[in-house]
Amino acid sequence: PDLDEILVSYAEGHFLCAWLDRVLVGTGALVRNTQRVACVSRMSVDLSHRRQGIGSMVLLQLLELARSDGYEAATLVTNGGWHEVIAFYERHGFREDHRNGLEVHFRVELALH
Repeated sequence: PDLDEILVSYAEGHFLCAWLDRVLVGTGALVRNTQRVACVSRMSVDLSHRRQGIGSMVLLQLLELARSDGYEAATLVTNGGWHEVIAFYERHGFREDHRNGLEVHFRVELALH
């Protein structure tokens, strides 16, 4: 339902789109979790455009936005069976915080400039 009204759903956060030759190839969002912690969500890269650095660019930009917004950490949730996705987040400094069923919850501390 949040994607039906992106401007409304993410008005107090950030929603990034990655375009390549006028084709939407990736997305990512950042919303407030608590006063000091942001939540990364809606990370997705089109299957035919993966492993080209698009996801990294989106994620790094979201983390920079979180820092500039004053957040001290960022969290996210993914599926425990998505091993490549988990490895992707771990390469970007996220560490497993806890598991809840099939969900893996990650957290990264943000060094504020």
